[in-house]
Amino acid sequence: MELIMNKGSEFISKVIYPASDESLQPNTICDGDTSKINFFKTADLNKQYRLQLTAMHDARLDNVTIAVVPDAVWTKGRQVSESDAGNMLILFKESYFRTHIYPDKCAWMTHELAHCQYRLNCKTEKFYQKKLKTYAYTDLQSNHPYPNNLVEQYAFAKQFQFLQKQGIHRVEIHGFLKVFYSDEDFIFFDRLLDEIFE
Repeated sequence: MELIMNKGSEFISKVIYPASDESLQPNTICDGDTSKINFFKTADLNKQYRLQLTAMHDARLDNVTIAVVPDAVWTKGRQVSESDAGNMLILFKESYFRTHIYPDKCAWMTHELAHCQYRLNCKTEKFYQKKLKTYAYTDLQSNHPYPNNLVEQYAFAKQFQFLQKQGIHRVEIHGFLKVFYSDEDFIFFDRLLDEIFE
């Protein structure tokens, strides 16, 4: 696992150390911090998460690394997951990932796996980054292309389709999104949900 930790340490350090605090931005994570993060491959996911992996129908995703980050060092706020698709690495906030009542009821695993799948389908990292900056719905342009870009459109579509197949209704999806996103983002989400729930 040392190789995995070294490979993702720069990305992980951005997630667990806030960008606004210069004193907390090491070039790599110190040993004490990496020992708190649990790394494993998607092929080793439990039954609930494996259902989402299987639904992606892509054996290439069996090699994605999952890092479960303790809440005490997670700084992505309300966000519960993050992906570094270029390195085939997905991070989860520990309290969300390990819940036993409704594990990943929002299917963020599907969303992050879709990022990795999209990256694998791109010829280069540069092409993937370009798609992150390309508006999905050009008539909905704003000051920044998030979440209205081609990669997020793909990832959210996969997520919503998975939830739909699990019997989750549009109104429920809308409800959980409200926890994570602002009202202005719902112009994008409503358009995508219209396409999926037509």
